[in-house]
Amino acid sequence: MSSAAKISQVLNSNLTKNKLEEAFRLGSTSPGLSDGLICSHEPFVHCIVRNFLEQEGLEELQRTIMELKFCDKNNDLYKFKQTKALEERKEPAIKQLKSALNTLKNHLSKIFNVELSDKIDMFAAKYSYTDTLLCHDDELESRRIAYIYYLVPEDWSVKDGGALDLFSTCSESGLPDTIVKSISPVKNSLIFFEVTDKSFHQVAEVLSQSKCRLSVSGWFHGPPYPRPVCTNSSECQMIFDPNDIEEEILYSYVNNEYINPLTQSEIQEKFEEDSEIQLADFISLEKYRSICEALKGESINWKKLGPANKRNVEVADEDSLPESVKQCLRLLTSDAMFLILSNITGLHLHPLAADSNSDDETESSEPEPKKPRSEGDNSNESPCGQVSYQVRRWSHGAYTLLHDTDVEQGKDFALDAVMYFNCEEWDASQGGFTSYIAKGDDEELLTLEPRENCLSLVYRDADSLRFVKHVNHKITNTAHPYFYDICLIYTERSPEND
Repeated sequence: MSSAAKISQVLNSNLTKNKLEEAFRLGSTSPGLSDGLICSHEPFVHCIVRNFLEQEGLEELQRTIMELKFCDKNNDLYKFKQTKALEERKEPAIKQLKSALNTLKNHLSKIFNVELSDKIDMFAAKYSYTDTLLCHDDELESRRIAYIYYLVPEDWSVKDGGALDLFSTCSESGLPDTIVKSISPVKNSLIFFEVTDKSFHQVAEVLSQSKCRLSVSGWFHGPPYPRPVCTNSSECQMIFDPNDIEEEILYSYVNNEYINPLTQSEIQEKFEEDSEIQLADFISLEKYRSICEALKGESINWKKLGPANKRNVEVADEDSLPESVKQCLRLLTSDAMFLILSNITGLHLHPLAADSNSDDETESSEPEPKKPRSEGDNSNESPCGQVSYQVRRWSHGAYTLLHDTDVEQGKDFALDAVMYFNCEEWDASQGGFTSYIAKGDDEELLTLEPRENCLSLVYRDADSLRFVKHVNHKITNTAHPYFYDICLIYTERSPEND
């Protein structure tokens, strides 16, 4: 009969426990507290315990865990495989691990000066190639101290990925700033840290195509950690009224089919039924190719947009954009575009748009074409809609999370419009697609995939959320490891702005 692994004698030493308590109390960074112990307060309190369990019985524990059933976990924040809760498992090896965690719990109560309950969460997780867990702080219910115990292969190295990344926090906003420490997994090591308003961390993407990052993780529970009152930290994206463009620009860019009133009417019927549509070959091929080449240029100033618990994506400085991209932006934010979108969606974004609920026209009547304002037109018609936009570059590590809905807060609906560029090498296994889900529900409503020269339109009401899935390491295997989009959000004009 195999013997079960027991907690290392290092943690059972009174001298070690006293030194550990002193290090946490003084806030010191101690690389050599004792053989196999590292304590630090930067960027937040954490400790690494090497050789957490005695070697005898360690292989039995690993074998027992690998034989458990693992289920896929996949949403905006993560992608990996996980077991059900292990606390009540009867296997001797798992029971012994829980016993070791109970012993650790008693030490932690003294170290952190907090009364921990008997509840200890335990889950096993497997991270394989491209799996990750993005930036978060672990705040939930009564979680007080988080832990991760590693059972990775002996030869796991930094180049295999899967590190525990620790973020610093901005002193003003309290939001995660930059990764200041990366702790690579080591077999039979355990990391623990206090769950606070500063404990932002992530599991970096696993880059090894042959190794499995196996771990057991969970939380020790206790009274809620006191947290500061949250302030509204939403970032205000600029919102614009439609601009005027020359008629020649409209007709030189937009496929004439989408300007035709009969085509618009047919599209509107489909859009009102599905709440989404893809308009293929939306702009002329010559213009599209010109924009594709321009976006690859080195003159564009790309700025990383965070914070990491909301998004990680590069956004172009508009002033640095080549003229062909600027002209496309002027088109997509123009009065003419608002009228086209109103006519093909039935949304009231333009004062000249036909009322989709009107009974004045018979079914046999043909729609009358209406002309938008052109440059120099001094019409006093007030715009009905507004727009915000970004030109974005998607590369390895880019994503947005479900928090990322700041710009349209307070609106009854938003019309999302996305035009992709240089995505001919993209495939779904790389991530980078946009998922729509219902608020409070994990069920996916729609997946929007990058397509060449296609304007994708999605109606999103107040109960719908979206995210862009983490772009993983596979994109680095393409000739040009980037793709781009122009992302626009059209909304009805707020009454207070009239």
